[in-house]
Amino acid sequence: MDVWLSQRLETLRQHPGPIILEGDPEWGAAYLIAALAERPLVWLELNARDAKDPVVQGNKLAEAVARAVGSPLFGYALPYSYGLSVLQQHLELLGPLTFALSGAEYGVGLARSLLGLHRSGSRVILHFSHLPPGFHPPAGSLRLGPEQLALTHEEAAALGAGGMSRDRLETLLTTSGRAYERFLLLLDAERALPGPRTRPSPRGPRPLLGEEPATTEEQAQALFNALARQRRWIEALELASVRLPHLVPQALEPAAQTMWARGTLDLLHQLLRRLPPDPRVLRWRLAAALEQEQEAELLPQVEATLRQEEAPELRALYALALYYRGDLEASLHQARRAAEAAATPLTLHHWGRLRGVLDPAQALHTLKEALRLAELQQDHYHTILCTLSLAQTFNALGRYEEAADWAEWGLNLYQHEGLGHGGLRLHLLLEWTASRTLLGQTAGLGERLKQENPSGSASSRLGALFRSTLADFYLSEGQPEQAERIYAELAQITHRREDYAALANLWVRVLLECGREEEALQVARRALRLTEGLPPFFRRRAQLAYGMALSLRDPTQGVEALQAVLPALREPLLAPRLAQAGLYLARAQLALGQTAAAKATVESIRSFVTPGGLGIWPVPGKPSARP
Repeated sequence: MDVWLSQRLETLRQHPGPIILEGDPEWGAAYLIAALAERPLVWLELNARDAKDPVVQGNKLAEAVARAVGSPLFGYALPYSYGLSVLQQHLELLGPLTFALSGAEYGVGLARSLLGLHRSGSRVILHFSHLPPGFHPPAGSLRLGPEQLALTHEEAAALGAGGMSRDRLETLLTTSGRAYERFLLLLDAERALPGPRTRPSPRGPRPLLGEEPATTEEQAQALFNALARQRRWIEALELASVRLPHLVPQALEPAAQTMWARGTLDLLHQLLRRLPPDPRVLRWRLAAALEQEQEAELLPQVEATLRQEEAPELRALYALALYYRGDLEASLHQARRAAEAAATPLTLHHWGRLRGVLDPAQALHTLKEALRLAELQQDHYHTILCTLSLAQTFNALGRYEEAADWAEWGLNLYQHEGLGHGGLRLHLLLEWTASRTLLGQTAGLGERLKQENPSGSASSRLGALFRSTLADFYLSEGQPEQAERIYAELAQITHRREDYAALANLWVRVLLECGREEEALQVARRALRLTEGLPPFFRRRAQLAYGMALSLRDPTQGVEALQAVLPALREPLLAPRLAQAGLYLARAQLALGQTAAAKATVESIRSFVTPGGLGIWPVPGKPSARP
C-alpha cells in the first residue's frame, strides 16, 4: 500500500463520525473506499440514469448488501427505503459494516438515509463529485475534498521511486494537478507500462477505458477474457462494442439477460444502439423498446430483417408489437409462426399469451409448455412471466382462485430469485390484486397498493393498469366516487380506441353506481362511436357499456343490447365481463317482469359470479336499486 493511501486510511479509521468525500473520481475516493476492508463493505455507485428513481437505487442497495453479507437480505424492484428499513432492524446482527455510496449527488435522499446507519460500530462514507446545495454534512462528520486528498511532494516521490528524476517527477505532479489517479496514469505512461490501469468499483476493478494510454488489441482481448471469467458481462459487452466487435456475440446474451433481470432497461437500450442491428441485437432492442413504449421507430428495421431471416424470438416480439398496434390477425399469425420455427420460453409464451386473446382455454396448454421449458432451462424471468400470463388467462376463464394462486406463486418466485424487473413485479401484484378483488378477498389490498409508486419505473400502459386496478378496488370497497375520479382521469390520457372501449365499460359501471345515469349513457355512446370499424373483439366492451347504461334507462332496449353482446363475451370467454353483462341483463328482465328469463340468465353465469368481488353488487350497508 502506498504512502498516500495508507495515511488517508488512517485518518478515516480514526474518525468516529460519518465521512464525506468530495471531488471527481481522479482524486482517489474509490481507492480509499475499496481499501477499507477490515469489515464487510456495502458499496453502491449511482450515476445520472439512477437519479430520481428510488427503485433502481433500491436494486443497487440490495445487490451491494448481497455482495457484502454473502446472500440476499431483501429483494429487488423495491424502493431503497424498504431495504434501509430492513437494515435498520438487523444492523446489530449483521454488523459492524461499512456503508459507502459513490455518486451520492445522484441520490441525495438515499445519502441522507444512509447516514442513519452510522451506529453500532458501522460507518458511512459518502462520495460526492460535487456537494449539492441542499445537502448539509451532519455534525461530527469528516469532510475531505481535493485540498485534503491532493498528493504531497513526498507522496508523489514515494510513488515515483525508481529512477525518475526529481524535475520529471515535479512535472508529472504539476500536470496531474496533484490528483492521485491522474498522477498514476501519467506515471504509467512515463514508464511505458502495459495498460489499462483499473479503478476500484463496487463490482470489482474497472478499466479506465479512454483515460489510460492506448492499449493494443491483444491487451483488450486479455481484459475481455478476464471480465468474462469473472462473469462481468455488462463491462465485457461495453468493451467489445468499442474495441472488439467480433466478440460482441459472446457477451451479448449473458449481458442482456443480466440487465433485463435487473431492470436496467435504459442501460440496455442505450448500449445496444451502438451495435450492428443483426437479429440477436434487434431481439433485445425490441424487447427493451416494447417495455418503454418506444418500439415504433424500430419496427421498420425489424420488418426488414424478418423479410430476410426467420429469427423466431425477434418475430415473437414483433407479434406483440403488432398486437399493441391493434392488428390482432397479423399478431396471431406471427406468434404462431415464431413458435413453430423454434420452441423457446419466449416464443411459446408469446404464442400462448396472444392465443389467449381468442382461445384462453387452449392458451393454457401452450403457456404451461412455456413454463415447463423455462423451468428446465432455469430461465427465471420467463418462468415468472409465464405465471403472470397463466393468472391472466385463468381470470379470463372465471377461475379466479387459480389465477390468485399463480399470481402469488409468481410474486414469491420473483422475491426468491432476486429479480430487479420492476414492471414484471408490479404486473404480478396487479393481477393478484384483481384476482383477490374478484374473489371478494380484499383485506390488506388497500395498504399494499398505496405503497406502490409506479410513475418512476412503469410504462404508461402499466401505469394505467395500476390506476384502473386501484379504481376497481375502491369500487369493490364501496367507494365509487374515488373510483370515478380515476376513470375520468384515465379517459383524458387514453390514446388507443381499443383501450378506450375497455375503460368505458369500467367508467360506465361506476357512474351508474354513483347514480349518474345520463353521464353513463353519454360515455357509452361515445365509446360506440369511437370504436366503429374496429374488429368485434375490440368493440365488445363498448357494446357492454352501452347495454349496461341502457338497461337502467330503458330496460327493453337494454335487454336487446345486452343479449346481443353476450355471445361476444362467451367466445372468446371473458368471464368477469360476461358475469357483469348477465347480472345487468337479469335486472332489466326483472324490471320487465320476465322472472323466468332472469333466473335462466343468472343460472348461465352463476359459475363466474363471486360474492362482493365483481364490484357489481350493492354497497354493503347502503340502500341501492342498482345491481
